[in-house]
Formats: sequence, structure tokens, C-alpha cells
Amino acid sequence: SAAHHINSAFLPSRFNSGLTTLLQYSGADPEPLDGKGMPVADLLLLTSEPGGSTQVLPALGLLSHRVRVLPVEPSALLDAPDADVVILDGRRDLATARTTCRLIRSTGLSVPLLLVLTEGGLTVVSSDWGTDDVILDTAGPAELSTRLRLLGEGGHAQRVEQEDGEIE
Repeated sequence: SAAHHINSAFLPSRFNSGLTTLLQYSGADPEPLDGKGMPVADLLLLTSEPGGSTQVLPALGLLSHRVRVLPVEPSALLDAPDADVVILDGRRDLATARTTCRLIRSTGLSVPLLLVLTEGGLTVVSSDWGTDDVILDTAGPAELSTRLRLLGEGGHAQRVEQEDGEIE
């Protein structure tokens, strides 16, 4: 049913209670919520940085999303777990970030791609990299949460278009 294709993690909060009721009625499991009633997303972080996600994007440590960390290597992408958004650490090596963005897009991955940069990296990134959005590593939790929500909404629209041939 159509209810199974809706990712409520990225819908405005006023829709969550009705959607949860709809999903429970339809037999689908509702998306998990954090302690504040906000949806939890599955994020895949590609980084070579030791120390985890909070070293790359400290705001991630303040949000309740599930984050899996993999190295920035083509082989890691072959068996990558499902994710709502892929986050790529491009802070230290812009050439590798550009190549990885392009590689991810060439594989046909339809999951939104968020590129993390330092301020200096903003001057070189362009649309031909294939990223859906960029964020500074110094971004706060409100900005990060908003960008993830918007990416998720856009990703849902793309999946609906691919499945049905048109956007609902």
C-alpha cells in the first residue's frame, strides 16, 4: 500500500500523529521517534576521520538520528546499509570528496547526498559534483535537522516519481 512508501521521518510534525495512526491501521510499523517526538532518520556517514560522527559534524551528537560510519572507500559502498541520507565528509580532501560524490551518483544511488565542508571548500564545490546539498562542519543542530528533513522530503518525491512515473 502507499502508506508503506511514506517516510514520516521528514514530514512536518503536525502530520506525524495522523500518519502514525494511518500506519498503525494499515499494519505498517511507524517511524521511530526520539524523546521529543521528532522522527529519527538512518544516516550513513562516509569519513576517514577517526573518532566518529561528532568529529565530522558536531551537531549530529545533539540529534537523535541513527548514524552508521563507513570509510570513504569505493568497496565500503558496495555493502553499505540502507540509509535515508548519505553524508560525505569532504572537509580534508576535496579531490576525494568530488570523486566520491561522482562515483556515488554513477552507481545510480537515489538516496540524498549531503556533503560536509569547511568554509574554504564552498569556493570549489559545484553542481557537477552530484551532491544534493552542502553543509558547513560548524552548522548547528537546527540547520542540520532542517537540511536533513528537506533532503528526506526531496528523496521521497524522487522515489514516488520512480515508482509511479509521476510525482503525487
